[in-house]
Amino acid sequence: MDIGNIYSNQYDTVQKLLKIQPDGSATGVYQDIQFTSVFQPIFNQQLELVALEGLARIKHISGQKLEPARYFADLERQVEINVVCTILCCKLHLHNFSCSRFRRRKLFLNVSPCVFELLANEPLAVERFMTRIGEFGAVPSQIVFEITEFKESDIRAIVMGKGKLARFGVQTALDDYGTDYSTKDRALEIKADYLKIDRSVLLCDEKISEAVTIANKIGATTIAEGIENQDTLTRCQLHGVSLFQGFGLAKPNAMKILESNLD
Repeated sequence: MDIGNIYSNQYDTVQKLLKIQPDGSATGVYQDIQFTSVFQPIFNQQLELVALEGLARIKHISGQKLEPARYFADLERQVEINVVCTILCCKLHLHNFSCSRFRRRKLFLNVSPCVFELLANEPLAVERFMTRIGEFGAVPSQIVFEITEFKESDIRAIVMGKGKLARFGVQTALDDYGTDYSTKDRALEIKADYLKIDRSVLLCDEKISEAVTIANKIGATTIAEGIENQDTLTRCQLHGVSLFQGFGLAKPNAMKILESNLD
């Protein structure tokens, strides 16, 4: 796949897919599919907002809504389309984030392993992304690439890509830790900066403690996903989990709504 064809010095294909709305927010349209941003807050132990995760909402231009996880899963073998859609989502999240009063926080961006392998190991793609971050008024150390759960992938390429991005200050997170493919062995091998603990792990105190131990071993910050009630939050806090995310704290929402609801 010719990544350079997408990240050309003369022509930024993906940038032209962004549509700026009258209120200044951005949406994206590609192959009759519309992408919009919502953001879910991430809090520290004192329940202070420290980061936002950018999430895509996807629908056909006819109005039919599409489930994002299923949509991107179906693109795993359509690498070029997957790359374009991933870059498009990252750019619209960056735009909407940079226009908000939360623009000095961290921003988590989801990326599939196959796309991460390609982009993080392509010098031109990395160079252009760093330039774009600056154009949005952000700095690389605010960005966390969240590597989604995967069955098969080139771990070596992921680790190499992680190292190349780290030179610029960009961090990584391993998503869904404790599920079928996001395992202890992969956590130890990838050594991401953040370990996002799947909600299924939060049902068992022993598993929470084990996840924190693994994170400490690799120097990662833990994030408990799927916090839905005070009991789960309290147990995670007692086990030393650092950060928290879930419907019980704040649902994903458009940036304008979050700005109205959060301090």
